[in-house]
Amino acid sequence: MKRHLQFCLLVTFLVGNIYAQNLKIGFEGGRGSYTMKEMKDVNNLMISEIPFDSKIVTDFPSNYYIQPSISLDYQKFSLGIIYAYNSTGSRISSIDYSGEYRYDLQLSSNSPALQIEYYIYKKKFEMSFYTNLGLVYTKLTMHELLTVYDTNLDNSKNEFLSINSNLEPGFHFSRNIGVCNIGINVGYSINYYKQGFYLKDNKKIPLMNGNDQVKPDWSGLRYGIFLKYNLNTIFHSSE
Repeated sequence: MKRHLQFCLLVTFLVGNIYAQNLKIGFEGGRGSYTMKEMKDVNNLMISEIPFDSKIVTDFPSNYYIQPSISLDYQKFSLGIIYAYNSTGSRISSIDYSGEYRYDLQLSSNSPALQIEYYIYKKKFEMSFYTNLGLVYTKLTMHELLTVYDTNLDNSKNEFLSINSNLEPGFHFSRNIGVCNIGINVGYSINYYKQGFYLKDNKKIPLMNGNDQVKPDWSGLRYGIFLKYNLNTIFHSSE
């Protein structure tokens, strides 16, 4: 109940400020790199235990991300809500005339966050420092396939979940063109609290690597381009 009240107060505050400030919607797209050390350790353990020649084809490479946003723009700072989607994965593979083996780990994350942005310079060209503070909901899909002479001996799939906390400081460099703001961003995402993976269908079953519970780590560089649109022009034109 308390959380619902806090949310309602926040929405009331934002709506009440729409006409007084600049309400903006935005979309950002770019590329992210991901640490994923513990996930890579899982692959290294698998390679050492597979009784036939195999290799790591992909090992959690950098990938594209998307990030829509909505914000209130004040004179010296802006306050907004963002949502980011990231994905990456890995594959261990072995294939010859007798059959094929694949071990896939597919990761995706949904990240709602509060964005606070402080303007260092704000005229036609803008430069600002931002901080994103939020949560990262991660899903891991583990798929193992073994085929021998066109016969599937193993085709198992499991899903695991995890929730992390995330902090991303960075910079925006942009230019105002009419009611739009177009620019680039450079930041670094830091997962500072990492919850270990647990089976989606049973939280009591963790994903282990030896004696350690495996955790995702989306920490890494983020860079991209963004476009923001000032919605106040719509509100004012309707008055």
